[in-house]
Amino acid sequence: MNYPSKIIKIYVERFESSFPKDYDRYMTYTGRIANTQVNSIDVDVVKEAIRPFLNGWGGMGRFLGQSQCREWEGKLAAEIRKHRKALQVFKATNLEKTVLSKRQLDVEKCYESFKSVLGNIGSAKALHLICPNFFPAWDNPIANGIRDEITNINDKDKIKSFTGADYYRFMTEIQRLMKTHRSTLNGLSKKYHKSKLKILDEFLWWAANRPMSVLTILQQP
Repeated sequence: MNYPSKIIKIYVERFESSFPKDYDRYMTYTGRIANTQVNSIDVDVVKEAIRPFLNGWGGMGRFLGQSQCREWEGKLAAEIRKHRKALQVFKATNLEKTVLSKRQLDVEKCYESFKSVLGNIGSAKALHLICPNFFPAWDNPIANGIRDEITNINDKDKIKSFTGADYYRFMTEIQRLMKTHRSTLNGLSKKYHKSKLKILDEFLWWAANRPMSVLTILQQP
């Protein structure tokens, strides 16, 4: 096993051992919307499925409780209706197998639309919930780390808020990882009975939130 594959494997295993109940919670929330057509997502579905997911698994309760997020459920339902055709296509699309460049404009529009309601991080998590095999989730450490690696970190014009272009570039990196490390990810996906996007989310979470854990790996023969 080459070193990059070994790192992916070790990080995912550490995530799994540290958060054994994570996937149970994830499936509890995602199961509420898994078989729901995008055209059927109204404000009631947002309240019954998307809100519990963002609060319970996504850790967005504090952000969504702020005054600027008042009545966000209705606003999100409106944005979903606005992009329902693209979202319905994405719901049936696998990120690894798609020609992503042909989807760039719709990806960026969907992210920007959701971001206007849910902010930088909640937007990606909600998109992932609706289209779990196409849109990857991220959190602040992952988003910041990815942007620093794939853009000019000395760019003085870089702003704190993430754009649709930032999220699209993140998706291209996730797709590249899926293809480059297909064998490793296939094995981990089968072992833990999870999608490759979920496996990569666990890997990136550990890498971004526990970067110094690499020290113990370097000490191994």
